[in-house]
Amino acid sequence: MNKFSEKDWKTFRSKIAGWQEAYMDKLNKEYIEIQKYAFRKYKIKTIENKHTHLVPEELERLENLILSGRYVKLQKSLDAFLFCCYAGMRYSDFINLSSENFVDINQETWLIYKSVKTGTEVRLPLYLLFSGKGIAILNKYRDNLEDFFHLRDNSNVNTDLIIHCVHLILLLTYDLLNRLYLLVFVAHDKWQMLVHHF
Repeated sequence: MNKFSEKDWKTFRSKIAGWQEAYMDKLNKEYIEIQKYAFRKYKIKTIENKHTHLVPEELERLENLILSGRYVKLQKSLDAFLFCCYAGMRYSDFINLSSENFVDINQETWLIYKSVKTGTEVRLPLYLLFSGKGIAILNKYRDNLEDFFHLRDNSNVNTDLIIHCVHLILLLTYDLLNRLYLLVFVAHDKWQMLVHHF
């Protein structure tokens, strides 16, 4: 039985690849004899990832989604997700933003931040991306931008979304079962009336 997750294997493969690269560097500089090359027979197996993305129709459905009732509290998560889609940001970068990251250059709004993962500075002209839809979301939270960027960790947000989706599915299933029951019940009564009539 395999005790390691796919993430563990990816980490292992990346570490081996790093060691192999360092070892090759030493080998090329002739610090190590070619006969003592440890990776001579080792080949790294790679697994091709299938990255999925939202198609424009799915993004439009999310933009037009109206949350009501108990789902209103998910609006901030939805807006944050859409903003990340518009800006092409990682969740880790989003939660580290502050109002200082938004700069007006030539009367246009730019987002300037340092990526958490890579450490590189990113400069995005928000007014050009998705026709400025990201700016519209920021304007919605302009009175308290810091609160907008303060979300719980990604796994908790995902758990909330899953719980609400399951609840919604259960409500729809219950509603459909009630309607089906009524249809069967009414049809049965009409059938009984028809049978007794003859």
